[in-house]
Amino acid sequence: ASQTCPLPLPVKTSAEYAYVRDRGRSVELSRTMAAKKWDDERYPGECSDPEHVLLYGEQAPLTALTEQAPLPGESYADETDRFGLLARRLWQPLLDHETPVVV
Repeated sequence: ASQTCPLPLPVKTSAEYAYVRDRGRSVELSRTMAAKKWDDERYPGECSDPEHVLLYGEQAPLTALTEQAPLPGESYADETDRFGLLARRLWQPLLDHETPVVV
């Protein structure tokens, strides 16, 4: 039986998490950096996007994403939550082929 549910994968937040992890940083630091894209500060973060408010409520913390356990069959390296593993699975192939441009 398959399970249907929204993916905990906001674009900017997940891209930041995967980028920082790709640089060899810890899960904790990567979550801290991702939270800067998720949380409201001077400007609204992704937590204020209507689709995320609908799913997680007003001003939901990043833990609304990181507390979700992987579904059966989902895994990626040493990631232990669904947000982290999906972020890495989505963004890692792009990061692996990224070429720095010097201008």
